[in-house]
Amino acid sequence: MNQPQRRNVTSDEAAVSAWLSNPALLAALIALLSFLVYLPALGFGFVSDDQMQVLSNPLVLSWRMIPRALQSNLWFQVVPTGTYYRPFFVIWSILNHALFGFDPRGWHFSNIVLHVIAASLVFALLRKVRADYWTAALAAVFFAIHPVHIESVAWVSAGSDLLVAVLFVAAFLAYLNFREPGGRRRVAWLCLSFLSCACALLTKEMAITLPVIIFLYEWLFPRDAAASHVRAKLQAAVWAAAPFGLLDAAYLVQRRRVLHGLVQMGLNDRVGALTTLKTIPLVLLSYLRLLVWPVGLNSFYYTAPVTDILGARFLVPLLGLLVLAGLTWYWFRRERDPLIPFFALWLVVCLVPVLYLRTFKIGDFVRDRYLYLPSIGFVFLLARALLGVGRQWVYARMPLLRPALLLALSLAFVAGTLSQQIYWANELLLYYRGYSLSPKSTAAAKFLAATLNRMGKPERAAPLLEQAIGDDPKDDYAPFTLAIVYYRLGRTAEAGQQLARAVALNPAYYSETSDGLTDMGIGFSTLQQYADAESSLKKALQLEPDAVLAHFYLGLVFLRTQRPAEGEQQLRQAIAINPTTADFHWALGLSRQMQGDLPGASREYEEELQLHPDNTQAQTSEREITLKRAEDP
Repeated sequence: MNQPQRRNVTSDEAAVSAWLSNPALLAALIALLSFLVYLPALGFGFVSDDQMQVLSNPLVLSWRMIPRALQSNLWFQVVPTGTYYRPFFVIWSILNHALFGFDPRGWHFSNIVLHVIAASLVFALLRKVRADYWTAALAAVFFAIHPVHIESVAWVSAGSDLLVAVLFVAAFLAYLNFREPGGRRRVAWLCLSFLSCACALLTKEMAITLPVIIFLYEWLFPRDAAASHVRAKLQAAVWAAAPFGLLDAAYLVQRRRVLHGLVQMGLNDRVGALTTLKTIPLVLLSYLRLLVWPVGLNSFYYTAPVTDILGARFLVPLLGLLVLAGLTWYWFRRERDPLIPFFALWLVVCLVPVLYLRTFKIGDFVRDRYLYLPSIGFVFLLARALLGVGRQWVYARMPLLRPALLLALSLAFVAGTLSQQIYWANELLLYYRGYSLSPKSTAAAKFLAATLNRMGKPERAAPLLEQAIGDDPKDDYAPFTLAIVYYRLGRTAEAGQQLARAVALNPAYYSETSDGLTDMGIGFSTLQQYADAESSLKKALQLEPDAVLAHFYLGLVFLRTQRPAEGEQQLRQAIAINPTTADFHWALGLSRQMQGDLPGASREYEEELQLHPDNTQAQTSEREITLKRAEDP
């Protein structure tokens, strides 16, 4: 086991050290810092995948959905089979819904709480593996404030990354407690480790790497310090990791049974095995860049596949990775600290599950949230490097340089986190930033266009969607949205063509899933083909009776075909599922108004304006009611 570092300490440092030498106090300060840097996120809304993963996901509505969650993919209402088998994350989401309903403030609060727990566990983990006290503290602080964690903490749908990190570290900590010879409750610690590991596996796929982490730790820190034979060390490490490997195997069997496959194949046809291998060095270097220089963070990085093995886009990243590996090895040989290679390998190993690039769309290979768990390795190495160089002569001659450097870096991280998390506040900010920084991203272009269209700016949305279709002709979302945009621009014939194109590109989605049939209903309704819209929406509700948007849009179809009583029935069902969604109460007010109940209509419009003060439709309808009641008291 490595020994604590010796370093020169100034009188100022000694005073601070004496005050912070209480681990409980320091852990509390780390937790407080973790919470404060993300306090602004409590005012953010639901964005992007939150619509499918939270707002329109029937699995989160009731505890009765747990058996169903164990037998279906997370987005079952969107795709019949998929990549996401995460039932424990569904249970976490059910808990959030039970506590907060669909109030985004509560969901963001739970994400921040998970981040606080994760930062505290990082401190506990590093102390458990006997890292230097101040290295552990500084690493936990860096983990708490590093800007690369913004996506994970400030985005509700990324809560799975937070939860899996908490469970992963808890499982490893419990294993380390079990590993201690002669310790009490060793069996209880082992059971807790298995339970945490199982929950982590059912939260997100990254947890599958835990047996590798245990193997590496056993290899680098053998229980019998006298045992130096490679075969003995290998055998001991394999036996230690094997039970967790069996847990992985059981998870993979269940995953394959539910999803009808281990991973979702065929998302792109331009990234085969060879292209994946050639692109991985660039992807890894991109992740390292985000850790070292977390500037320009957004949710839509574009990384084109690498096709030329002799080109700079392959050779330069590969050379860079080899140089970094060599420097890490030299650092380890010089310091004789096994924690250096252990946490360097932690960083790489925990990224392995997201390096199978065929599961991503073209260019969509890098995401900040995938770094949440791996970054534990990085923050240790960063803290170890910054504190370890204190023995060099430059710090002896300039004693204030080290604290100044640490303070400057910490302030830079805090400033980066506070300034860049605001882009997750709403979809317009998120997508506009993504498109501005990654104009080649078709996802950023089409989602920005959809947001602009909802804001009543179809003329600005159309060019973006046309660009997205040109860049990715096989994507169905862009032509579907373009159909609605074209209709609003008066280009009815072209709208019908784009809707037909979207259906042809993804027929299973639009005919076999609840969300797809709902989208078809929206499309037909936009084109004023109300009979077809009604048919699609009713089919959506047959597949999923709790499909909230299907109830809402079916209610609107009934209103537009002069059947307000039937419309009211559907709208009330939608409100019963999610009473706070924009336009729900406005539409119900319209239904009451069509039936002659002006006081009831006014109450619904007022309810809508209390929930969404900027709803112009509700404002207009309320003024009309007020004028009508004044003219006819």
